[in-house]
Amino acid sequence: MKTKVGSHSVEFYDSPETLPIIRYQKFNKFLMIDNEVGSSISDYDKRMQKAIKFLNSDLKPEALKELENNRQNVFNCLSEYTPRNKALVVLVKSIDGKKYHGIDSETLKEVELDLDRIGFTKKMMDEVIDEVKKK
Repeated sequence: MKTKVGSHSVEFYDSPETLPIIRYQKFNKFLMIDNEVGSSISDYDKRMQKAIKFLNSDLKPEALKELENNRQNVFNCLSEYTPRNKALVVLVKSIDGKKYHGIDSETLKEVELDLDRIGFTKKMMDEVIDEVKKK
């Protein structure tokens, strides 16, 4: 799947099934973290609301789990770590013809910075991830 960002071209793996095995594992890992813990202040608010509902329903173990996940979400936000961003950069094959082969933390950071530099937006990220997840 190719996407244009202004005059730039970004090529993504278009399906989880086309990802090399280790890339697939990383993609799933980051999505699982994002789904379980969250990546944003909005996720924080949702988790707090769930924890309050659990407490009001006397479901203490469930409330504790929500609060633990929320604690990790806050840590991620303060550390500027976004699992959803990481899932996206694992999907990148190339930007403007420059191929990315590694999936180590340094390469993932480089891809993330390159996407930011060319103006890739959160909306675009959500669209790409949602499209890939559908397949």
